[in-house]
Amino acid sequence: MVLVLMVLQLVTAGGTFPWETLPEPLHVLHRILPMGHVVAGLRHLVYGADLALLSEVVLGLIGYTLLGLALSTLAVRKHKTWTLKTLQPELVV
Repeated sequence: MVLVLMVLQLVTAGGTFPWETLPEPLHVLHRILPMGHVVAGLRHLVYGADLALLSEVVLGLIGYTLLGLALSTLAVRKHKTWTLKTLQPELVV
């Protein structure tokens, strides 16, 4: 699942080619996934474009960070750990 998400981010980020050339369904992913925000922010920093956009990018990335920390905290509190006994079917070692 993580690998598929990473590939989708690489495709929709617009790092190798403009994201505007993507098919319409992938435009939504460009706006949702964090790597698109990172690429846009880096381009504005490197090329000296309108730096007012950077505050929006930084706030979005802070939001993703807080969401990740919250989900990680919930997972730890629920003791979501995998052991050989919890795997179904049981693996023979």
